[in-house]
Amino acid sequence: MNKNIKPIFVNLFRLHTIPNVLRIWRYKHSQPKKLMSFLRSGGWYAEIRDNEVWAYGVEAPDARATFLGATTPKGTLEATKAFNGYLNHYLAKKGFYRIDAAWFDPEDYVEIEGQIAILGTYFPLTVRMNQGYLVETMRYGADFFAQVDLQKQVFTQKPLASLDGAIVTWLETQSAKHKQPLRAIDLRHKRIFLLDKAPPEAHLLLHPSHLETVHANTPQNTRRASQDVFKKSQFSFEELIRKIGVFEGILDPNPLPLPQGALAQVGYGGLRMSNGMGKEAKDVFKLGFFKPLRKTRFQLAFPALRIPLKQSQNSAFYSNHILVKERNQASHRESVATYQKNTLSVEARQLMLYHFVDRLRLKANQEGRQILELFNSKSSFTDAWRRLGFDLELVTPPILYDPKTGKLLSGSAQRTDVLLLLAPEEVAQKQLRNIYGQTKGFFEKVQIVQPSTLMDSPASVNTLAYDIALKLGAVPFKLEGFDTPVLGIRRTKEGFSWRLLSAEGVLEKSGKDLPEEGELPDNLLVHFMGAGDALEEIMAWTSRPLVWISRSNLRFSEKQLPLGTYFRLLPEVAYLLTHPGTPGWPSPVRVEVVQGEVTLEEALALVYWLTKAAGGLYLPGHLPLSIKE
Repeated sequence: MNKNIKPIFVNLFRLHTIPNVLRIWRYKHSQPKKLMSFLRSGGWYAEIRDNEVWAYGVEAPDARATFLGATTPKGTLEATKAFNGYLNHYLAKKGFYRIDAAWFDPEDYVEIEGQIAILGTYFPLTVRMNQGYLVETMRYGADFFAQVDLQKQVFTQKPLASLDGAIVTWLETQSAKHKQPLRAIDLRHKRIFLLDKAPPEAHLLLHPSHLETVHANTPQNTRRASQDVFKKSQFSFEELIRKIGVFEGILDPNPLPLPQGALAQVGYGGLRMSNGMGKEAKDVFKLGFFKPLRKTRFQLAFPALRIPLKQSQNSAFYSNHILVKERNQASHRESVATYQKNTLSVEARQLMLYHFVDRLRLKANQEGRQILELFNSKSSFTDAWRRLGFDLELVTPPILYDPKTGKLLSGSAQRTDVLLLLAPEEVAQKQLRNIYGQTKGFFEKVQIVQPSTLMDSPASVNTLAYDIALKLGAVPFKLEGFDTPVLGIRRTKEGFSWRLLSAEGVLEKSGKDLPEEGELPDNLLVHFMGAGDALEEIMAWTSRPLVWISRSNLRFSEKQLPLGTYFRLLPEVAYLLTHPGTPGWPSPVRVEVVQGEVTLEEALALVYWLTKAAGGLYLPGHLPLSIKE
């Protein structure tokens, strides 16, 4: 073995417990669902089998039900359930609480002290993040391993009863704006409620949109709590190795090293563009869209408002507003740099002039030269549109609207392809609806844009141009190397939904429930995403080749492995890296060939290239287009 090759590990940890101590306890109860819920709350893996309740694990539960006997698990599936019960019960005994699939440690947390400005008044607000673990047993080779991933839960340190009413009202308003209902967690009873149903002792769960309004404790120096929460919530393999000590005695603390040759690469396929084959969507810049657009007519709409330019960094002031506490260790504070808000601002009109008027015209007058100096010759929307190979015509005059009412102050809607509507955060949904009502029917597409998109990096402007082109019917590429149409089926709480793609990755049909077999092509591959019980329904419905695709919590120790890399766990199962995880740590998708004459390599290649079709200009999708949400 080459000693210079850096070893790759995965977040699989060998279980010390041997399988012959595992047990299944069988019970009879007048309310089996109630008993099953009780057992699960204590950590046991429990399920209903033929009117009996089976509990899996190592230690017998205090079930308070008629005991029917104990058996030893038969086969890998039952042993896996028993190991899961063993691990979950272990965490429950240590005082962890369970929300959905994750176990959270109330003795391992980060607290971020801050304040929130509401109508010019500052209110103190401390955010707490509890450390969580996602634990799942799987078999690799002859041994059983626990897959351990990290997760954070973010909520207010104080319960509802102790929070200032102004804060609750403000956060509720922010939730409505971002269509995220405000929820709260009752830590004592381990339950999550909608705000109007939450008890006084519950803590508000916080979304990133809430955290953007929370700042460090000094009004003149600013650091959004979302920055600190994001940094503290990001997965890292080093942190996992440090935290794995919580499983001392039951898991080997060393992650599984992958043997040389365990990782492989998707071997074929590509993206057919106008002037050749590409590997990424961004190759359209040099190879051109497979189906380009004709000249596109844009009309602009913007508010009578000044917009702050991007905030500048200031490392002269530090704040120790972050408290870190880990299990069995003393708490300590961390000092981080804050920054100061930049008071420089521009009129919304000036921002739009920069992005949609030629540089030569701007240089011809004093205001235009000032605008060019303000934006320091950053890439404009017009530049991005032309780089994609398209022509743009600007329809004048633009529309100027009142940000407080949505009333049009000047200009009127004209028949064009796109209305590009600049909408800062100050403009509420009600005002946007007013604008729609006054311009309805004049545009093929309406594109709402936040100022930050136009003031950020060139990549954000390029992405905006690419996304608008796709909405107008441009086709950047088609899949090359495949001759099999794909039927993608998803199972959610609402039932089944499906999407039929051509062999080139182009959407042809979609619908609800399951489609009629007679209306589908003969040589068809089925992609499915959903739970195991729904998979059994799909297998009963069709005998066509079937590939089961799901998100996973597997992590490679190397953060920047090439996309298309996969780890073959079993002859029919592999973990495929489809997304770089930007800005976090990537996790692969799980791909399993369930039935039919299709090889795992063929299945992986099609899944991989369909994630390109599901993504944007710079990043592919996590999931293939066939089953994308």
